[in-house]
Amino acid sequence: MKSVMLCVFLVLFSMTAIQVFAQDDASCEADAIIERVDSVYTEYQVTRSADDSLTAFNDVENYYNSLGDILDECRNIVELHASGVVEVGSGTFDDPYAFDYFGDTGEGYLLKIARIIRPADQYKSRYDSQSPQGYEYVAILVSVQCISPEESFCELSYSNFELTGNLGKVYEDRYSSSTLDVKLRPGGEGSGLVFFLIPSDDSDLLAMHTPGYYGDPIVYRAEPAPGQVVEGPASDGVLVTATTNINVRGGPGTSYGIVGSFQNGQQATAVGRNTAGTWVQMERGWVFAQLVRVDGDLNSLPVTG
Repeated sequence: MKSVMLCVFLVLFSMTAIQVFAQDDASCEADAIIERVDSVYTEYQVTRSADDSLTAFNDVENYYNSLGDILDECRNIVELHASGVVEVGSGTFDDPYAFDYFGDTGEGYLLKIARIIRPADQYKSRYDSQSPQGYEYVAILVSVQCISPEESFCELSYSNFELTGNLGKVYEDRYSSSTLDVKLRPGGEGSGLVFFLIPSDDSDLLAMHTPGYYGDPIVYRAEPAPGQVVEGPASDGVLVTATTNINVRGGPGTSYGIVGSFQNGQQATAVGRNTAGTWVQMERGWVFAQLVRVDGDLNSLPVTG
């Protein structure tokens, strides 16, 4: 029976989409995970009731939720360790959150820098000028998960971000090109790109996110740590080609604003998709999947909206 429950746990692990800030690395070691799953199952065996269908259903639902809590706590830790990053960070300048790690903002949502595009000159909006000599456009793909109470929404945009590097300069977002602008219900996920214009020789980039207008920034690595292996969508070779003139939107749906256009025959690299695969995210925004030709495996792309 234990092996059966372990199989169920592993299936749930691969399917669960919500990632939550892990508080304790030790509780997410392999032996600790198995011990915690066994404990949850033992409690279910002891407390479950067959008095009526509703009670039995509620018992199973509570058991499922308890397994989900373990998944939520440990996913970040397990995935980061697998990529070679042991320190996930605490969100300060001295100890920034790791690249591709959902750090807790303390404001009801989790945030990570999922990808960096450098240079990103070819993806910027036509409203942004060409980069001067010695400068280049850089874009970070920001992913957000809303974990606020049920009555609260999560809202943030590109204006909450700045970038800095080893040159000590602070760069503000390029609002003409940036597409991050999300309002999420609890449990919702969203993403978008934030563009910056920086000197080409700046490196060791850190992204600074300030919830609201005041307070200290939360700091994230904007580039992978040395030795960190990140399998980004670019390695999947998914190319999209417009089959007609298409509006590029700020999110996966017609309710999102138009942020640009994708002309017939134009090509771009896809960086994500929505769960249903009906919308595809490029570096500069979202397009309706039925209006593009996809060369590559669309399902290999991460779900980013």
